[in-house]
Amino acid sequence: QTRHVNIMSQGDAIMGGDLLSAATRVEACGNAVRSVWGGGYTPSHSNVIQYRSAASDGNTVDFGNLVTSRSSHFSASSSTRGVFGGGYSPGHINSINYIEIMTTGDALDFGDIDLSGPSQINATQSPTRAVLGGGTPGNGDGIMTTFNFSSKGDSVFFGNLSQARRDYGGGGNSTRGVFCGGADAGFSNTIDFITIASDGNATFFGDLTQQKRSTNCCDSQTRTIIVGSSVSSGRTNVIDFLNISSAGNAQDFGDDIGNFVNPGTTSDSHGGLGGF
Repeated sequence: QTRHVNIMSQGDAIMGGDLLSAATRVEACGNAVRSVWGGGYTPSHSNVIQYRSAASDGNTVDFGNLVTSRSSHFSASSSTRGVFGGGYSPGHINSINYIEIMTTGDALDFGDIDLSGPSQINATQSPTRAVLGGGTPGNGDGIMTTFNFSSKGDSVFFGNLSQARRDYGGGGNSTRGVFCGGADAGFSNTIDFITIASDGNATFFGDLTQQKRSTNCCDSQTRTIIVGSSVSSGRTNVIDFLNISSAGNAQDFGDDIGNFVNPGTTSDSHGGLGGF
């Protein structure tokens, strides 16, 4: 089941169409025209890529297949290219696959994740590059790495998260990335941020409304929505939001239609648009 929210107005999620398969731990990316979902667990690790029009609430259709089946992975995209990387299948895998969003067909090899943990990982992006960090095993020691969308290759060192963790949400706009919640020894409410164009360590931004993990983000150029999560008492349907340009605590946005964890999220206005 897919759902949508209008990022610039608070309110509850609205039910949309269906995915081809009822995958958990799926990841999504896209541009202003198309939304694309890849991988997941159904109850085996999936290599299915599916898509639909970003403006549609209809069902998805087949796009192609990932090189490697995976779940608990990351996705990111520019205006033209989408990437799916890392994850679990059934062991930890560090490969990155890519697609050209406006075509259909199977994904191709892009490179490998270097240094950071490859599973339970997430990413943020500008029009030219993606930044990912943390992950498992060992919370990835809080290491962030980066790669350029236009040039295939392995990710390289970027800096360190303010708190080493995994299973967090990654979001932001074309200049600033945010990493929201996650798990270290327990559940985290930490939000930290980076300037995507300049390598360096993340800085504390604020707190989520709850300590949560298994969350994901979708964005406009001004606002990040944090959706889907697990808290210490179980799953929750609470949706948070934050204003990307100003540090501070997240606020309540509304409720999802159910209690979901690790949803695949994307938007038609995220920080990766406008470039390659």
